[in-house]
Amino acid sequence: MTEAAAGRQALTFQIRVEGRDGDAVPVAQAILSLPYAFPGTPAGVKLSKRCVFIWYIAAAPQAALRYFGVNDKFATLAPLLDTAIQVSLAHDFEGRIGLHAALGADAQASEELAKKYEQQGLMRRRKGSGFFRPPFRREDGRLFYFDADGARAYAAAQDDLR
Repeated sequence: MTEAAAGRQALTFQIRVEGRDGDAVPVAQAILSLPYAFPGTPAGVKLSKRCVFIWYIAAAPQAALRYFGVNDKFATLAPLLDTAIQVSLAHDFEGRIGLHAALGADAQASEELAKKYEQQGLMRRRKGSGFFRPPFRREDGRLFYFDADGARAYAAAQDDLR
């Protein structure tokens, strides 16, 4: 409802693996919002570019992932990011995506997630760099993004997943 009130579309999707009985079991899901202001816009520049923003991203608990043969708890991250890039390309946003790294249960978990996004090649927006966020979502230095070039390079590396 919040996205509709802002004039944006919300898309949801799941990543599934084959279960032990041959059925499809969801192991990750995301909610995408579009069109969204691009967090990679430099400070002091009018926000004219749009992107797909990943509002929610989650994987099944690590024990459940292992049960279905997925041993790395971040293994679903690449297909989730790639799907967001493909949606961005399909909507003429040149692959640009943005996301906010959620806070973990503790500082170590929070930093682990931020480092994982950086390892995937996402760029991090500086804290306090002037990107407008509603008051209840303060700019805390945990906004990440792919610009068009970064998104295309990342997507090319994921071609074998599609």
